[in-house]
Amino acid sequence: MDLRIKALKLGNFRSHTTTELIFPEDKNTILITGENGSGKTSILEAIHLCLRGLSFKTKKPEQIINTGVDFGKKVPFTRAQITVSDGIKRLFFYDERGKKFIIGANKEMKSLPLTQRYPTILFDGDDLVLFQNQPAKRRAHLDNILTQINHEYYIHLAQYDKARFQRNALLKSGRTDIERELLTWDEILIKHGQYLTIKRREIISEINQQINQTYQKIAQNHDQVQAKYQTQIESNDETSWRQHLQSTRKEDILRGHTTFGVQKDDMIFYFNYHKTIEQASRGEIRTIILALKFIEAQIIEHHLGKKPIILLDDIFSELDESRQSMILGNFDANQIFITATHPPKNMTSDFILPLA
Repeated sequence: MDLRIKALKLGNFRSHTTTELIFPEDKNTILITGENGSGKTSILEAIHLCLRGLSFKTKKPEQIINTGVDFGKKVPFTRAQITVSDGIKRLFFYDERGKKFIIGANKEMKSLPLTQRYPTILFDGDDLVLFQNQPAKRRAHLDNILTQINHEYYIHLAQYDKARFQRNALLKSGRTDIERELLTWDEILIKHGQYLTIKRREIISEINQQINQTYQKIAQNHDQVQAKYQTQIESNDETSWRQHLQSTRKEDILRGHTTFGVQKDDMIFYFNYHKTIEQASRGEIRTIILALKFIEAQIIEHHLGKKPIILLDDIFSELDESRQSMILGNFDANQIFITATHPPKNMTSDFILPLA
């Protein structure tokens, strides 16, 4: 069932002391305008937090508390609450005792269960670094798509990271009798790493089926775009994994961490058959990212049967009117929240929510 957001309440959330917003049910596009520092991005962050159970700005919830509030003898806290289309409220709350989530009449939860999360598509300034020399960002981008459409992927990723953490601790221990224990962790890495590799390759294949057509539609040209999966291992079988882990063991012990595995994988984009970072302009990179967002929304809807909520932070600042119209046209069936310092010319008929 598709979800729509009807209302939002914030308390001591970033720069917001008390904010209540009502969104019209007959408008898909909500444009939030205001000067820099007025709290526009915080509204998107609160929606993301209530739907996905995590912030896209920080891993430390204490940083969300409004530092301009004098709590006196009271415990400092922050809260965000959205009301969705079926009337159910989704609440996030944090104080010094920790964070909690409450959905409807459910009991308090320390984290949002996978089954209670709702998919979102986010565009913010950090997306522009996807094509710089930051493979960790690209892996996280892949993992974000996959964890939304495949709960098993989330579990395998968590188990892989846990095993790698334990293996790294063993490598750093300085002990000389670690061979048998390393073999145990190796088998766990192999089991989960194989699954992650398969699913990452599958999702990149899905992206490649649409990326050229989608990019060319936005850019109105015939440039070629392609994504490739870069991994340390081409043959994803158990024997190859064991051989690689064995061959890198001395280096692992020397460095104190695991040097082989899916934590080293990358997604490389090519623009007109050259690496994007070497060939594409800033505007072309922005357009590739937009194309990716459109494709991600289609992939999520195809796999889950749900239309994701779209969150676009300051997306119009470097786009001409034709690309602005393309964004609205591609997401016209989704509920979409957009922030901007002022309304674009082509949005005069949509719901505009100015912030003081």
